[in-house]
Amino acid sequence: MNKHLSSGSSCLITLGGIGSGRLEQLMRTALESACVDLSHVCNQAGIFSSITLITDRPMTIETDNWSRVEYTEPHQSFGDVLETYYKTTNPKLVENPLVYFGAGSAPLIQDVDITNLVSALNRAKQNICAANNIYSADYFGVNPGNIISMLDPPPMSDNEIPKRVSEENRTEVVELARSSRSQFNIDVTADLVTLFLTEAKGPRVRSFLQSHSQLFERAVQCQWAAAQHLINKESQVLVYGRTSSRIWKYLETESASKIRIIGEERGLGTAPPGYHPYSTLGDLIKSEGAEIFFTRTLPLMCDAAFIDLIPILAYLYPDTTQEDRHAAFLMDESAIGHSGLRTIIHGINSSPIPIAVGGHTLVGSGIELLNQRAWDSIDGIKPNPY
Repeated sequence: MNKHLSSGSSCLITLGGIGSGRLEQLMRTALESACVDLSHVCNQAGIFSSITLITDRPMTIETDNWSRVEYTEPHQSFGDVLETYYKTTNPKLVENPLVYFGAGSAPLIQDVDITNLVSALNRAKQNICAANNIYSADYFGVNPGNIISMLDPPPMSDNEIPKRVSEENRTEVVELARSSRSQFNIDVTADLVTLFLTEAKGPRVRSFLQSHSQLFERAVQCQWAAAQHLINKESQVLVYGRTSSRIWKYLETESASKIRIIGEERGLGTAPPGYHPYSTLGDLIKSEGAEIFFTRTLPLMCDAAFIDLIPILAYLYPDTTQEDRHAAFLMDESAIGHSGLRTIIHGINSSPIPIAVGGHTLVGSGIELLNQRAWDSIDGIKPNPY
């Protein structure tokens, strides 16, 4: 039974833009599961007048949590999706506070987090945007709800909204308290692997992960083996990619290992057209070859590594497909068509040290969850997954 109110804030959840490859369709199913879990949490919060889903094709999972479902053409920009929302929403309601979520943006969110977000919007005496990340938002709220419709040109992605409304609409932008719950985002298959190892997830996602456990097995082993070094005071652990000072501070106090961090290319997803990324590890891979780097050089730097592959690929192989990247994050070199990326994963699989690979979530909230999961296993709070 839904709990939609007759007045108050509106909620918009979007799902779309996913390709037709085997693993891309797997991600679609995972995101549908996350979408339904999220709609349930939003419904249980009991503070939304409506919960709208906008997607580019019918869902395969049925739920009565939606007030309405609207459809767009595949691969629409975020501006196009917003246009669909505003055109199909009662004009009297478009100025009400609006909370937006991407389908995979909040798999760990709780109703208290949603309540806090809406409360921040309602307390404002002027235009306001509250987001989980003001530089690259996964979810956000705005009050009034139509301020993003005034952006010109329309936004291409949801990530850019807080920055643009601040610069173009004189909107106050506040960042919600950062935590593993607020920052964890399902973006690539590696994020599903991390969720597999944790228990703080919704029932639909949990069921999905269990039904595909064999597919995740190799990557789960890599993430879990790397996580064991976080709780070993004799180990040196490398964290590479779009990580942050918050994660460094967390690991300095909550992990037992020595930490080596190479942080670069934060904001890559919202970089302007023509931007040319650079990757330190990518340069080493280019000069030494992937196998030598991962089997000889990297083990001299650390005992285990958590690597955000996206900056490396943006620098070395920007033409890799999303399907190949999903296969890479599952450590399945046989399923990778791109020879350069296949060579990288072969080198990682051949390394004498455990290497976990993923996107920005892995070296952000993902490593927080894995560190805590490793401690919980040692302390007997949760069983060892192997």
